[in-house]
Amino acid sequence: LASLEPSLQRTGITIYDLQNKLSAFHMRLKMGEGVKSVVSVGSTAWVLSSGMQLLRLTEKKTSAKLEWLLQKNYFPIAISLASDANYDPGAIIDIYRRYGDHLCKKGDFETAMSQYLHTIGHVDTSYVIMRYLNTQRISLLTLYLEKLHELGHAVAEHTNLLLSCYTKLKDSEKLDAF
Repeated sequence: LASLEPSLQRTGITIYDLQNKLSAFHMRLKMGEGVKSVVSVGSTAWVLSSGMQLLRLTEKKTSAKLEWLLQKNYFPIAISLASDANYDPGAIIDIYRRYGDHLCKKGDFETAMSQYLHTIGHVDTSYVIMRYLNTQRISLLTLYLEKLHELGHAVAEHTNLLLSCYTKLKDSEKLDAF
């Protein structure tokens, strides 16, 4: 998309990633220049400006896109991109872990837990459990431990900790059901 930016009196070129709903590229042409022609071939676009400047815009590799998205903390888009590109499941799990870590640092423990749940079976359980041992986060820890049991990844220590959580939460119904 090329458009005149009235406040600057310059033409801007923007490439949108419609699938991930983001502006993937933006640049401004020299003052007074516009777009004369655009040709797209595969993952390359050629733009000819009215000043006869020829620009070659090439799509970056998925790994470079992911690296940029992760640096900018755009984790949901990175997960979507990696999944759509059939990236290695281990790499996608690592993005979920990093997203959870990022959210924990921001104090959003509830949303972080929803990311950590994706890592069950791949990330050491103590890595997640240690972040939720605080009594204010006991219900989120309980959720994690229940999911460990549901997916068959729990060991005796997880069961003991889950029962302890139920006791602290005074959840006699779940204690009796266990």
